[in-house]
Amino acid sequence: MQIKPGEGKPVFLLFALSFSIVSATISGKTARDTFFLNQFDMSYLPLMFVATAVAVGLIVPLYSRLLEKKGPYNTILLTGIISVISLGLIQLFFSHRMIPVLYVWMEVIATVLSFQIWTIAGDLFDSRQAKRLYGILAAGGSISFIFIGLWLQPFIAQFGSDSILQVTIIFITLAMGLSLSIRKLPSHVGTKSEAQLKTDRDKEPLFTPYLKSVALMTIMIGIAATIVDFQFKFTAGSSITNADELARFFGKFYALAGVASLGIQLFITGRLLATFGVLAGLLILPFAMIAGFSMFLVYPVLLSAFVGKFAEQTFVFTIHQPTIQLLWLPVKKWRKQFGKPLKIGR
Repeated sequence: MQIKPGEGKPVFLLFALSFSIVSATISGKTARDTFFLNQFDMSYLPLMFVATAVAVGLIVPLYSRLLEKKGPYNTILLTGIISVISLGLIQLFFSHRMIPVLYVWMEVIATVLSFQIWTIAGDLFDSRQAKRLYGILAAGGSISFIFIGLWLQPFIAQFGSDSILQVTIIFITLAMGLSLSIRKLPSHVGTKSEAQLKTDRDKEPLFTPYLKSVALMTIMIGIAATIVDFQFKFTAGSSITNADELARFFGKFYALAGVASLGIQLFITGRLLATFGVLAGLLILPFAMIAGFSMFLVYPVLLSAFVGKFAEQTFVFTIHQPTIQLLWLPVKKWRKQFGKPLKIGR
């Protein structure tokens, strides 16, 4: 796996952090999608996409300022505590009216949590290490897809879909514990003082042409991914009306996507980036999404939506996301802390 001496502990801890955060994201999104698609008309789904975009757009700049002031480890603890308490209250006072709130709030939590994995990884590994190791770190997410996907069916049979949020809370708590262990590891980040970083920020513009290009690419991929997600959820909600069956369907989807993602991350991502570079990594997801769109246009059925979402879900976490993180490695730390969340929080 191309892990060199001294890298084992940080790779293992970040692998576990990736597993925990992605598990929390999958279980939380499965719960919110199941509740919403089962109890609300499909015509309200576009409104939820708009509401989540507005909410993420409002929260992410606040999160960026918090990250700048408190640092990544204190930030993950604080946001984890807020997430656990808020989801606990939603579970405690759950009702029909709380479902849209859960839908929007879970997207905010997922956006913030997923950003934190790569923020910490960027502090621990340089660009050469990142090309070798980011695929392995992302494999923690793929294993969580398999684990959650296979686990959902017996869990729902035993406890029902109403209990899935409790699992989300457990995994967020585990992620906070792992962050306490990771913060003790040495960082590769340069020795410039915070005062010097602030001086650099006063002298230089935040959004360089390079970062504007990254932002534009992120926006385009985000729009396309939203359309794929809408197609998938709309056809799934229209075809499957029982809440427990819908949750099991999502579980099977995540399990299959996890198996494919794990194989790609362990055997393809690192070699692809090391051999062909960043450009090859950036092109794979767009071509996969074009293929998915084409199939759905010809055959607009659940199987086509499944294939399109499967292609997007598989390549976005295995190749596209690690490649995007490589683009941020040469960017100065103060630009990362403020600008990176704004671009990831699409």
